[in-house]
Amino acid sequence: MATLKQSETPSNTQQKRRFERWSLVQRLNVIVSGIVAFALLIFIAMTALWVSNSERNQLAQQTTTLAQQIASQAAGIEMGESQLQMMLSGLSPYESILHAHIYTISPDGETLTYLIGYHQQGRSPLPSQENQIDGSVQHVFTSDYIQVTVPIYQDRNLTGVVMLRSSLHGVKSQFQRHLSFSLGIFLVVMLSVTVGLRFFTRSLETSIHRFTRAIADASQTKERTLDNTPYLPSEFSELRHQVRRLLEKYRQEQRYAEHASAQARNATERLDSEVSERTHALLEANRRLTQALEELHQYQRKRLTEDKLASLGDVIAGISHELNTPIGAAITAATLLEDKQRELEDGLLEHEPESPEHSSLLDSFFEQGRESLRIINKNLDRCAELVRHFQQMAMFNRNDTPHEVNLRACAERTIERVENALVVPEHVRIVLECSEDQTVQLRPLVMEQLLTELIENVIRHATIYTDDGEPLPLTTTIRIWMEHGQILVEVADDGRGIAPEILARMFEPFVTSGRSQGDKGLGLYRVFNWLTHLLHGDVQCESDVFVKNEDRPHGTRVTLYIPMEPSA
Repeated sequence: MATLKQSETPSNTQQKRRFERWSLVQRLNVIVSGIVAFALLIFIAMTALWVSNSERNQLAQQTTTLAQQIASQAAGIEMGESQLQMMLSGLSPYESILHAHIYTISPDGETLTYLIGYHQQGRSPLPSQENQIDGSVQHVFTSDYIQVTVPIYQDRNLTGVVMLRSSLHGVKSQFQRHLSFSLGIFLVVMLSVTVGLRFFTRSLETSIHRFTRAIADASQTKERTLDNTPYLPSEFSELRHQVRRLLEKYRQEQRYAEHASAQARNATERLDSEVSERTHALLEANRRLTQALEELHQYQRKRLTEDKLASLGDVIAGISHELNTPIGAAITAATLLEDKQRELEDGLLEHEPESPEHSSLLDSFFEQGRESLRIINKNLDRCAELVRHFQQMAMFNRNDTPHEVNLRACAERTIERVENALVVPEHVRIVLECSEDQTVQLRPLVMEQLLTELIENVIRHATIYTDDGEPLPLTTTIRIWMEHGQILVEVADDGRGIAPEILARMFEPFVTSGRSQGDKGLGLYRVFNWLTHLLHGDVQCESDVFVKNEDRPHGTRVTLYIPMEPSA
């Protein structure tokens, strides 16, 4: 159906609309005239073909009979030219005979030799046809003539051949006369059909016009009916009966409508009074509802404030927990260093400066001092990193404004910075799939930091190790594309995957599977926080855990959905 609809050209559509605007009379004239014309043309073609074939067959039979007579006469006499010429001259009364030839057979019975010929008066002689004929009976039909060949036998021996050629001019003339006569009959019949159709359609139009006027008068005047309508053909009796029923139903509906209108007016008056009463009641109910809604809003604002405070309490508790450990370790190391210093002072006062105990106390103090300072510095760095995280979030929110960014260039710059900042293991391979012509309005600092956190998270947590402690190859694929007004960033790896209990809480702060290696669990929390608060986007994560000795897909795929910033 779709192909047919596509094939309709504007010209075909215009012709179809023009045909639909035709009246029934026009369609009837075209259909009847077409059927009659088609039937007459088929009849004329069949009769013309029959007349032509009949004339051709009659001419062929006449020519064959004359050729057989000449062959019979020539077989009874000696082949003398004078006698044969006299015999052929008897063909002159036949206007259709154009040429006649008599050929003799050579003694060896293989070669025909032209002996004598005849041609119609006013025509040039026909060249010998001895190369085109043989000793058998032949009939050759062309568009201009019929050629008949009959053998001559004497004592059952083939002695010669008679060839006659007749013109088809008479057949063509007869065909043209028949065709002209048939066309004349065709025109007369078509004229008669047109006049009859015109008379029929005029009478039909008059009857329909009278009937429609009667329907219009009866519909406007209640006293008028269709019983006193003018003469209508019998074919309209059923239509008149159905229209009479429709008129009765229309008048009944009109009476019902008048009654319903009166009832509606009464109901409207009652309704107006009820509406005024209920309007007052609705205003009062609306006032009470507005008051209740305001109380609900106040309650919601109170609950929202409580939820924010509860969330802030959770974050503060997490920060306190994270800061408490390094600060406690730093305090312990400082206290230990202080105790060792006091022991050193007491020992130095008890022993001589050059004694072995004096040197031993100094070496022990220096060793313990270096270890304590290392612990203090390490834990203070952890505290400083947590503080920098919250400072960085505030900086992004204030300073990073959207501007036009090429997505591929941004991703390549981020990958290069990660490779320079980290010692990327040899088994890790980073692949970028992003077209070069994707340019959008974006906050580039946030985008680069999101990619940095996701790549570092893969490098730290996704590696699979063998029983011998060797890492397996790890491929991280970054795909960036635009779709439905969004920027989609997909970071996928074929690593060990994420355990289900971690996957459900992976974007919460301080959730990590590598706390024993010193991870704080803030990387993916930062990703979620920046994406949802700064870019107003969303994130999805899917993961399949690696199972040893099982050949099935494994790895993690994180997809970021970032709405496009409006163009400047």
